[in-house]
Amino acid sequence: KNHQIMNRWLKRIFSYLDKCFLLQHNNSTLPQPLQEVGTHKFKTIIYNHCEPAMTQALLSVIDKERNGDDCDRSLAKSIVGLYENLGEYRRALEPAFLRATQQYCAQKRHQWQSTGGVAEYLVRAEDVVASEQLRVSELSPRSEWTLLRVVDYELLGQAQAQLLEHEASGCLRLLQHDKWEELNTMYRLLGRLEMYIHAAAMVEEEDEDEDIAGNTIRHRNSFNGSSSNSNNNRRLTNRELYQNKLAGDHTKGLQPMADLYQSHILKLGMDIVESRKARLMQPQQQQPPGETNNGKAPPSKKEKNEDSDFCKDLIALHDKFSNVNRETFCNHAYFCRALGESFGKIINMTNVGKFHNAELLSSFCDRVLRGMEKLNQVEVEQISTKIIQLFSYLTDKDIFAETYRVQLAKRLLTINNTTSSSLSSSGNDFEAEKSLISKLKAQCGTQFTSKMEGMLSDLELGAEQRGKFKSALAKEGKPKLDFGVQLLTVGHWPSYKSPENFAVTHEMQAGMEAYKSWYNQYHQNRKIAWVYTQGSANVTAIFANKTYDLTVSTLQAVVLNSFSGGRTLNFDDLKQQLNLEDEQMLRGLLHSLCCGKHRVIAKRSADGKASSSKKISSNDLFMANRKFTSKLRKIRIAMPTLASMEATSAASMAKVEEERKVVIEAAIVRIMKARKTSGHQDLVSEVLKQLTFFGAPNPRVIKRRIEDLIDREYLERSKDEANTYNYLA
Repeated sequence: KNHQIMNRWLKRIFSYLDKCFLLQHNNSTLPQPLQEVGTHKFKTIIYNHCEPAMTQALLSVIDKERNGDDCDRSLAKSIVGLYENLGEYRRALEPAFLRATQQYCAQKRHQWQSTGGVAEYLVRAEDVVASEQLRVSELSPRSEWTLLRVVDYELLGQAQAQLLEHEASGCLRLLQHDKWEELNTMYRLLGRLEMYIHAAAMVEEEDEDEDIAGNTIRHRNSFNGSSSNSNNNRRLTNRELYQNKLAGDHTKGLQPMADLYQSHILKLGMDIVESRKARLMQPQQQQPPGETNNGKAPPSKKEKNEDSDFCKDLIALHDKFSNVNRETFCNHAYFCRALGESFGKIINMTNVGKFHNAELLSSFCDRVLRGMEKLNQVEVEQISTKIIQLFSYLTDKDIFAETYRVQLAKRLLTINNTTSSSLSSSGNDFEAEKSLISKLKAQCGTQFTSKMEGMLSDLELGAEQRGKFKSALAKEGKPKLDFGVQLLTVGHWPSYKSPENFAVTHEMQAGMEAYKSWYNQYHQNRKIAWVYTQGSANVTAIFANKTYDLTVSTLQAVVLNSFSGGRTLNFDDLKQQLNLEDEQMLRGLLHSLCCGKHRVIAKRSADGKASSSKKISSNDLFMANRKFTSKLRKIRIAMPTLASMEATSAASMAKVEEERKVVIEAAIVRIMKARKTSGHQDLVSEVLKQLTFFGAPNPRVIKRRIEDLIDREYLERSKDEANTYNYLA
């Protein structure tokens, strides 16, 4: 301080000489300005003799402060300022400061690793990093980046492998025990290494620019411009300077932690998959000890196209780690990618059971929207959002779309058949459907949901058309039958199996003729095909002087009407009367009426004796069950399933395969029409890019479609290059 005061007074007293005399006599033999002369004399006479001891004393003060002793930080700051004023900080103090810091951190690292677990190490390391950052920011902000790099490398980079792989308390063990607070601390600390990786990448980019421009950097002495070391005269690029100052392993960071995180999620997901496999392998019923089931083997569990437990477990797992990403890892890209890749592998496994996971997910949607999970409206909306999150990982989105469309049609027709009011008054029944379809549309685009939206539009128009039709019937006189029709557009709805030339009742036939006549007044060139399997009817039946209201399908209602008046018919007579050639369908209808829960039809063998068999034989006799009783007045008898789940799934998969061919071929033709010429790999890549909403087609399938288009002369192979295609207009 005294020397600085003297220098200031000398400069003021002899300011005229500094400003005028030296400028007018600019000669190298004249002395330098007084300020520089004073600083130079102080450095040569005092500093050069005291520098080693002063550096050691300063480092000793800092070391005592690190160990918890009280020290005069203002004095230490003034000494650092002396080094900086003399231009000796980079040469004399900073290297020694960094070496001392490195030794201190290395010592602490070895000590903590041998005496405690990972959680304790993380807490101590975070405290040291914070204290070192505070100290260097006060003493010398210009060294903050360099010193913190040394601290982070010694405490975190060198210990990263043990922190992640420690058997008793490493990253995997913390994940297994849901230690989110400790994992957040690990994420914050290892995230400090990440910024050095990005800085290295930036320096490499700058270095490339330097190499092009030919610019170089030299180390120079800041006091007199002379080189302090002959090695510093060589040319150094930015990359070399960075590596000299911040030596360390730049491959470290958050990526190894994210890899462990991904493997942990994948393991938990595989456990859920294995649980599903175990459920499929178990018998449906466990036989009690000592029972042999009449000498028969225990019944095996028939696989269904739904597994709500499997879907719930996947949703819970995804929900859990989505929250972990948000709250513990701050939605970092590495961890979000780890979650996505792990669930992409889990949800697209195809070797579990007969049904694809896309079908299971769609069936779970069906359960939720039909109210089988007993959720309120808010919960349905929340679970729908989580289902769409899982759906986003599916590669075979078209399988989900086809299965969902079939199930959606069944739900919509069920709601439409069970309500007599217009859609506007029962719109709440469709709000959940519209919400989920809008989520699918946002995820995959308009083309993906066009048929689903068309189905909803048909119901909206159908409510209006039914009102107009009833008004037209009322003008002609009150009809004998409350007859309503729901019009379905063929392109939107699934194809349904329905008997042709089926002999309906006279009242139904009159209603059908009236509707067709009314409809042709507005649409003369449209054809109407009646789908009896999807209709419903309310039938009034009297058994033992008690009246029942039966809700049945249209086919069941016609069968019941055949036995009105106490008639008795055998199988062949009923088949001929109904003009129904499909014997399997007729057996299913009779089975639902005489072998189900509500046996409104009685079945007897050919000799007139009561039959307890549940099989429908061609020789059986059928009549109304006069002894039928029930505590319920309104009874619903379900329509029998006309095809097994396996057959329905196989039919859906076959339809998906056909639609895939059309979509892939359309994409190929669209691309080639725009490009005219394209290589094989470029064409396949562009097709995969355009069909991301559709799923991930197999490149082999794309190749087969290209070959088929060549055979049909949409494309041709180039004569010059075998892997190049030309578009044929």
